[in-house]
Amino acid sequence: MRTNGDYYAQANGDDLILDRRELLWLQDTLGSRIAVYDHGGHLGNLGDRRQVSDMLAMLDGSWSGAAR
Repeated sequence: MRTNGDYYAQANGDDLILDRRELLWLQDTLGSRIAVYDHGGHLGNLGDRRQVSDMLAMLDGSWSGAAR
């Protein structure tokens, strides 16, 4: 996952399922290919304009930034 540019992820800083250690591992492994949103819990921001825009950009390979 670390070296394969096909992997992206989205997560929320306040996710109830992902603990801090797991989130740090994902951030370390994916680097700039993970978006971590401030809030949203577990899938709570699914459908939010920013999240959807980032997801579509990740899917088409044009996403250029980490968490916003």
